[in-house]
Amino acid sequence: GHQEDPEACQGHPQGRVHSISRSGTPPDRNPKEALRVHQLASLLVKVDASDDTSQILCADALYQMDRLDEAHKVLMETLPQASQRSAILSRLSFLELKKGSSYVSNQLLKEIIQSGKTSCFLPVMKILKEGDRTLMQHHCRAEATSVLRKKQGDNYVKEAIGHLTLALITAGYDAESLLARACCYGQLGQKKTAMFDLNAILKEDPTNAHALSGKGFIHLALNQKKEAIHDLISAFKANPGVAVAEILSLKQEAQMRLHQWLQDHCKTKLRDQVGNEDLVAGNTSKDLAIVAELLLQIYSKSAKNHILYVDALAIVGRSEEALDYLQGAFGCSTPDDSVNSRIGMLQAQKGNVKSALRILAPLAAKDFADLNYLMGLLDAKLRHSLAQAAARKGSTLLEKQHHTKALGYYSLAILASNGNPQFLRQRARCLAHLKEYRKALEDMSRVVQNHARSSLKTQVKDYCLQGQMLLCLSEEALAVQQYIKALELEKSLTLTHLPAHPEAYAKAFLQTAQSCLAENNYEEAWKITGYGLLIHPNNNELKKLRSVIKQETSACRVQ
Repeated sequence: GHQEDPEACQGHPQGRVHSISRSGTPPDRNPKEALRVHQLASLLVKVDASDDTSQILCADALYQMDRLDEAHKVLMETLPQASQRSAILSRLSFLELKKGSSYVSNQLLKEIIQSGKTSCFLPVMKILKEGDRTLMQHHCRAEATSVLRKKQGDNYVKEAIGHLTLALITAGYDAESLLARACCYGQLGQKKTAMFDLNAILKEDPTNAHALSGKGFIHLALNQKKEAIHDLISAFKANPGVAVAEILSLKQEAQMRLHQWLQDHCKTKLRDQVGNEDLVAGNTSKDLAIVAELLLQIYSKSAKNHILYVDALAIVGRSEEALDYLQGAFGCSTPDDSVNSRIGMLQAQKGNVKSALRILAPLAAKDFADLNYLMGLLDAKLRHSLAQAAARKGSTLLEKQHHTKALGYYSLAILASNGNPQFLRQRARCLAHLKEYRKALEDMSRVVQNHARSSLKTQVKDYCLQGQMLLCLSEEALAVQQYIKALELEKSLTLTHLPAHPEAYAKAFLQTAQSCLAENNYEEAWKITGYGLLIHPNNNELKKLRSVIKQETSACRVQ
């Protein structure tokens, strides 16, 4: 800003030009009092004609008595030898304005601004009448606007700041001038000073959308993401039209960065609330719809913004409104999986389970990434209904040998149920039939992780199923491990789940035991042949191998 002259306003309060006095306009002085002041000042002038202070008092008293020409004459006569030049110029600038000579007034104001002694207007404002203060305020603000509109460069921005500072000194408080000055400071890179003016506005009016937007932009320039988002959302709540217009006035690069920040904020808050009923019931969910609406108004061409708005409506249960909006934005039929998945989710929210299944199952079959998140937008009861209906449809299709179609319904049932083991088993069998053994084993691995809740019989069946899949992949050693786990749990149950002709299983046990023997792992080889003979007691190859192991370990007998 400008440097202040500490002696420029003798006997008057000093302070930074940013300070805003809210003491109000003093009442117009009594004419008789003004006359007495004038008489006293005139006597002082006769005693010492070189005394600036007496001359200024005399001029002020003449102004109060509406003798403007005489006040002007006193000041002009004093000016050439004045030690308090800026104090006299400040009064002359006003009197010239009062006379209608804007050009001369502006030249005087410009000299004061360039000297950095704008605080000398503080005592002048104390003697001005209310209407004259308003006149000066409007003139200074208009001059600042004119300078900014017609001229470019830092020097002219500084000149505009000076005029705005004078407008503020005159007014005591003026949100429009504070806002304009904050913008000027921002142009000069003086972000903290700009923030000071914006905070002064918000102290008086916490919902001033222009000031909130300005603060948000300063935080944006300082790369303060959280603060920028908070202020701009507050601005949009206070006045959507103003906030959007302010954002769209930014340079393209700044707009895009802010757009990305708002998108990220919306996505994060949505995912934080998925499945959290306490958060969904709070104000955060309502704010999400506001942020999503702001995104749309900033950049309506973005399909992601339309999707975020739909999700924000869905999370608070406004499914009818969300569906109407979605179909209005994209149509009722679209190849876009993001759109279709939400149509399906919203149909489920509305209780149209059959329609939801028809849309969501094909997406689940190809592992569409958003589905797991979208299931979180449904309440527990709806998810349960959707999962059960999907599993039933999958089983019906499986009976008709439509394994590929059944796969999608089982996948949807798994997502909706958050990984129900029974649905995982059903999908694993379906995948195995389609020879997708590795994917099937992934499902069975998830099942086994939840074995603590399963019965002994179920656990045995799961291990046997895993063993069978591993054999299909020629992973004999791993298959043997699964069968041994089953046998260790319950021998008779395991044997009932193996075919009547167990030669293939015996061969797997034999090959695995031979590998162990080749590595001199006699104990493991002995154990595997033993379990292999439980499955196929009359297998001669296993018996022979067991004898070999016994002979080679005669020095250290294997029990």
